[in-house]
Amino acid sequence: MTSPRLRGGSETARPISFDPALGATAADQTMASARWVYAVGQVGTRCLTEGVERELRQAMGGTDPMDIANLARLRAALTKPENRYLVRELCWVLAVDGIDSYVLAPSDPMDILLLAEAIRPNSRGDNIDAAVGRIVDPSPADAACSQIPLPLLVFDQLHSFDTKSFAKKLKGSDAQEVEESFVVDVLHRLTSLGSGLGLAAEHRALNYVILRYPKLYHLASEKAAEGFSLQAVRFLRPPVAGGRILVDVLLTFISNVDSRTERWSVKVDVTDKYPFLRGALSPHLLTH
Repeated sequence: MTSPRLRGGSETARPISFDPALGATAADQTMASARWVYAVGQVGTRCLTEGVERELRQAMGGTDPMDIANLARLRAALTKPENRYLVRELCWVLAVDGIDSYVLAPSDPMDILLLAEAIRPNSRGDNIDAAVGRIVDPSPADAACSQIPLPLLVFDQLHSFDTKSFAKKLKGSDAQEVEESFVVDVLHRLTSLGSGLGLAAEHRALNYVILRYPKLYHLASEKAAEGFSLQAVRFLRPPVAGGRILVDVLLTFISNVDSRTERWSVKVDVTDKYPFLRGALSPHLLTH
């Protein structure tokens, strides 16, 4: 398959239109914040006391306060078994769109090392961390992070990767070939839409599709080869029975030649902690 290119430029020629509020209500937000979260951002760490900071610098083998900014040395120090106590002493945050949004803590203490491993050297802003879990009230054991006025996200899963490795893995997940640079481009655009907090049902559905559904990128590649670009993401709430929470993620592609429009949708069940598909991506027919 040839590399998809759009007339007049790359897939980033036009921004994607995004309606974060469609289908979401204040009640949904409240219910979601009390239950499950599927957040996408970047993991970082904070030293809140001088004692912890000095202990960390010593573990890194230096005395200069700027040593902590060396991500390669920081990761090397924190991933050593003898320094695991420091991983517990530090405060870990998830920044969404560059803004600290959650304090992170693992539901299983054995997963504490995932936080240290999420620090990646030579970062150029292409690292992505996805945390799946729930918002809880801080306990006395979390007192070290009490100075940070952020919600506490207790994660059951933490996926950490960079965009290039994501694209390579996607390329090998199916017989259909998609150029890595195209995948990276679409991934960057979709993760910049404002759904990173992953609280609302719609945002959890979109984040799941972005990170766990390769067909999305295959479809975008096919449409780009036909002269279409992804221009809008919308949501619909189909009527359901049995108390399930379903979200239709609606993708709009527009021709770069004559403004023809194609709409595709995929149904995601976000009732439980882990979202899952209720059907495959298919052409979407609007009903009035």
